[in-house]
Amino acid sequence: MLAAIVLAAGQSSRMGSPKALLLDAQGRPFVARIVHTLTAAGCTEVTVVTGAAHDAVREVLAGDDPRSRVRLARNPQPERGQLSSIWTGMDDAVRPGVSALLLTLVDAPLFSVETVRAVIHAHDTTGASI
Repeated sequence: MLAAIVLAAGQSSRMGSPKALLLDAQGRPFVARIVHTLTAAGCTEVTVVTGAAHDAVREVLAGDDPRSRVRLARNPQPERGQLSSIWTGMDDAVRPGVSALLLTLVDAPLFSVETVRAVIHAHDTTGASI
């Protein structure tokens, strides 16, 4: 099984609002768009790593009705940096049956379903790490 991790724990101090909650051109929050893209591409498990905006991200995702089970993992110390969020995500996502992890940042919401499928296909056919 392939699991995906979305890093969304940063403070986004320069943006004035958490990046996860910023809206794309269609008015959809970045985090919801990314979760939708990942699930549409075949990721059956998605973990979103949150920080201070945990409750707001949870509300956005609860109202978006994604096709997979989205798990939230709250990084207790996001100020420690991105690596601490990766560890938090891995602690949640790595379990029996998970054979690969796909990792993305919440501030890169415009990747396509086709791109994710191509990455998954490359992994499936070559066994290459993703």
